[in-house]
Amino acid sequence: MKGEAKTIYDAIRQDLIRIHANWKIFKQLFTVSDDRFVIMNNTAPAFFRLIQDVLVDDAVISLSRLVDPSSDDTLLRLVRMLKAQVNHSFYLELEQDLREVGLICEDIRQHRHKRVAHRIRTSKHPESIGRPIKLPTLTRKKIEGAMSAIALFMNKVLGYFEDIEEMFEPFMAGDADSLLLFLEKGYETTKPHINLQRTQSA
Repeated sequence: MKGEAKTIYDAIRQDLIRIHANWKIFKQLFTVSDDRFVIMNNTAPAFFRLIQDVLVDDAVISLSRLVDPSSDDTLLRLVRMLKAQVNHSFYLELEQDLREVGLICEDIRQHRHKRVAHRIRTSKHPESIGRPIKLPTLTRKKIEGAMSAIALFMNKVLGYFEDIEEMFEPFMAGDADSLLLFLEKGYETTKPHINLQRTQSA
């Protein structure tokens, strides 16, 4: 891989690593155990809800951007730049794979277009103002499915040129597990005081 294709590939690779890093923090915070939910809800619920929403919306925006048709560092532009560097049958495979990735990301892109990046009303009638728009359910499975599909696509491209496969989830020191470890210790220390306050309030 060379030239502009290599530049685009490297840019997408960095974006994908960042997406995996942020999503790793999301999973550490919100999917490990119910005990963590208890601690977060009893210490700083508004803060952790904000973090949850920010991490989800970041994944929505970042994944949508990678499958956009009109941005610079996208999978579509990568495929176009690779046309002169790969054989025709592989190029056709990439085009088909890209269509499949787009379908996997469709619900995510709808959330980007109609909720995160823009506010779209259901109609232009005044009575529709303020009413929620109907969107497909956005689940962790859909986000992780999109991440996996894009990672597979990138490794397919890389595998054409080099006999290696890349892992996009980075090792991070000082991540959410580290934060929760100290928060759990502090919570256990202050829990009797919290419970006493609640008993007196009741």
